[in-house]
Amino acid sequence: MLGVDACKAGWVGVVLGDGATAVHVATTVAALVAAVELDGDLAVVGIDIPDRPS
Repeated sequence: MLGVDACKAGWVGVVLGDGATAVHVATTVAALVAAVELDGDLAVVGIDIPDRPS
């Protein structure tokens, strides 16, 4: 599982799996996912996008 959120550098992702965590940073979500998938397939990607107030 990859949890993703925006940051000043672009996007930060935390991978949770096999009892370990890893942090990755990339300029785009696509680049972030590609970097994480170098270590194996992802089953889930959750992106935190805050709701805009009405």
